[in-house]
Amino acid sequence: MGSITDLIKSEIDRWRAELPPTAVAVMEAVNLMEPGYARWCDQTWLVGVDDDVARQRLIETRGMSVEEANQRLASMRPFEQRAPGADWTVRNNGTRQELAAAVNAELDRIVPLHRSGELPPSAFDPWWQALAAAARPLLKAAGQKLADEV
Repeated sequence: MGSITDLIKSEIDRWRAELPPTAVAVMEAVNLMEPGYARWCDQTWLVGVDDDVARQRLIETRGMSVEEANQRLASMRPFEQRAPGADWTVRNNGTRQELAAAVNAELDRIVPLHRSGELPPSAFDPWWQALAAAARPLLKAAGQKLADEV
C-alpha cells in the first residue's frame, strides 16, 4: 500500500499544480490533524459531534455495539483539544441540511478571501508544532515518526 503520508502529500501537491490558483479543493479525513497532514492545507476545518449523538450514529449506521462505539469514542482526541488547531469549527449534532448550510456559509465567507489572496494564515501549524513537540519523544521511543520526519 505504501505510505499514507506520501499519498496525502502527493494528492495535495497535485491539486496545487493542476488547479487554477483561485480554485478550492476539499480533503475530508477523519485524522488530518494529529499526524500533521493539515499543515499542507490552507485551512483546517473541524467538524465535531457530541458523544451521545456520535454513539447513536455509530450504532445505527455502522452496526456497532454500545461497547464498540464507546471504545471508538474513547480513542479519539476530544473536540475541545483539537479546536485550537482549526480555522473553523462546527458541531454536527443536527441534520445534514443544517451542516450543509453551515459549511456553505463558511465557504461563502472564505472563498472570496482565498481568491483575493487575503486568507489569513492557518491556526493549524502552531497547534501542531506544540502537539508534535510533546509527542516526538514518545513516538521515537516506539520507533515511529511524525509526518514531517518521513
